[in-house]
Amino acid sequence: MRNIFLVLCLLCASGCFLVVDDNPNRSDPYHGDTAMWFSDAWVTCHYDHYSGHSDWYFFAVVDSNYGYEEIYGVEVIIHDVSYIEPDHALWLYWGGNGSWDTTFSSWYYDCNYAYDFRFIAYDYDGSSMDTWVIW
Repeated sequence: MRNIFLVLCLLCASGCFLVVDDNPNRSDPYHGDTAMWFSDAWVTCHYDHYSGHSDWYFFAVVDSNYGYEEIYGVEVIIHDVSYIEPDHALWLYWGGNGSWDTTFSSWYYDCNYAYDFRFIAYDYDGSSMDTWVIW
């Protein structure tokens, strides 16, 4: 008991901190063993000059160290950098082999304006990661 007290006193005097993790096996960005990454993410848009209608296409390829089957879902959040329109979220559809895509048609989100697109991937453990595409 005296040795433990001495070790704790030395740690406190040296400026070191002792951190005890109550659940080291949980899956989160700091302790988890599930790594996810975007192999690709891009956005295209076709603007119809006659109607003023914009057709958006979103595509992403996501993988993990357990394989792309571990990915639960992918969404994209459209952020209007001019703050004229509110943010809009869309879920992408599974396309096979880690690919996800969706289309979106709008008169509000015009191809000719600037947007930031945040792609977010989720796995079955509840972890997530994101990447940005600037338009």
